[in-house]
Amino acid sequence: MSITGTGTNLAVYGGQIQLAGGALWANGVGSKFYAVCYGMVTNADAQQLSVKLYPGTGDILETAIVATPTINTVYKLSGIFTQTNQSGAGSIRIKHSYADAATANTKVMQVQKVMLEPIIGLPELALSDANLLTWCDNNIPTWFDGTMNRLGGLGWLR
Repeated sequence: MSITGTGTNLAVYGGQIQLAGGALWANGVGSKFYAVCYGMVTNADAQQLSVKLYPGTGDILETAIVATPTINTVYKLSGIFTQTNQSGAGSIRIKHSYADAATANTKVMQVQKVMLEPIIGLPELALSDANLLTWCDNNIPTWFDGTMNRLGGLGWLR
């Protein structure tokens, strides 16, 4: 997927995945999610790549930040999000940011293998977010072929 700036904002968003009322969002406040994708910018002007979780209303959670990405270098963007509320429709967004809207105009970020996974019922939930992220990065397949039912969370790993 390519995410292209239009010149209306310095932050260019794409890859929005809505979580409205679905099984992913129904786990409740305090639930943890693992987000992962691969992305690269095709220009030298980008100041940042990141993944954001919009919990519907309230806080915007940002993680998996790469400052000053190198042109045509693929980065694994992964992070742990904790759900802060359950009102409204949540979404995950992938973004690349620039100094200003004019610089962002026509700039492209290429993204692949986007996944958001609820982390349910694992002993590893007791870990700090940093250690949980390391565990997820090392133990969760970075992609699947779409034939697996993933809405049950990570119970299939055990």
